[in-house]
Amino acid sequence: MPVATGRLGAALLYGAAVSSRVAAGFQIPDTFFDERTAPAIAYQTQQAHDPIARLNEALAAGSVTLTYESSNGYLPAVLRALHIPVESQLAVFSKTSVQARIISPENPRTLFFNDTVVVGWPRGGFIEAAAVDPELGVIFYNLGQQVSPTPRFERSRNCISCHLSSEATLSVPGMLLRSEATLTDGRPMQQLGRDVVDHTLPISKRWGGWYVTGRTIGTPNLGNVMLREPVGTKSIVPLQPIALTTLKDRFSVEGYLSEYSACRGRLGQQRGTPMRRHWSKPSHVKPSTICCLSTNRRLQVLSKAAQGSRNGFRRKGRRIAAVDRSGNST
Repeated sequence: MPVATGRLGAALLYGAAVSSRVAAGFQIPDTFFDERTAPAIAYQTQQAHDPIARLNEALAAGSVTLTYESSNGYLPAVLRALHIPVESQLAVFSKTSVQARIISPENPRTLFFNDTVVVGWPRGGFIEAAAVDPELGVIFYNLGQQVSPTPRFERSRNCISCHLSSEATLSVPGMLLRSEATLTDGRPMQQLGRDVVDHTLPISKRWGGWYVTGRTIGTPNLGNVMLREPVGTKSIVPLQPIALTTLKDRFSVEGYLSEYSACRGRLGQQRGTPMRRHWSKPSHVKPSTICCLSTNRRLQVLSKAAQGSRNGFRRKGRRIAAVDRSGNST
């Protein structure tokens, strides 16, 4: 009988071990190691094939180059290479990033996104990126902002400390959006709530720590709200939304690629983020559970894991980003 190899072999061997434990009267384990290090998933070690990984390959082959600019480094070139529109820019002034030290209302972190990649950059900091791999789910990267003859994205292991939780990412590495009441210096007031943002969160609780520019949506929300200590009120939502035409009304935008942080684009990202989490989940379903189930039960478990990609959303291939950013369903 041929010996099974690779990730499939690891899953089958573990399944056999679990089956023998069940036959001996032992309980099925709740987890199959850390889901990031499970041999059947190999999140930490498997070669990635996401857009950032492909860009690195193109840079190594010389078919793509990144031009460095004095005001914002490699950011414009990275967005062009990844086909991410500048118009998708969102500005976050809360200190909720690995680069929290340099983030403030006067120096927010900007985010840019398309269907499969999110790129982040605060003025004076390095470039952060999260890309969706077809097998591994969301992979995280950093790119230094020093001039280099061979600029490359490096895979980041630290991002998982925030981007892996049962509450916000379904226990697999994933995109994460939060709304948190924020002080005038950018510090989040977590004791007042730190809501995970998706399509179910009421508008009144959204955008805490985010700039919202353009025409007001008319509904009170936490966008552009900055609190002064001490906070002695039970409700921090203003009676009316705080209008902000452009970011230039709050700080110097020198070095930034746009003076806007559009609410409509943010609504699109908030709809897309939970969808990406649900699409990634089936790849991370615990092999220890699946291997010991009948064929019909396996299908039920996998179906349940993928259910979120069907409930409340209509996926239409690559058209989904345009639908999301417009805020309209077609």
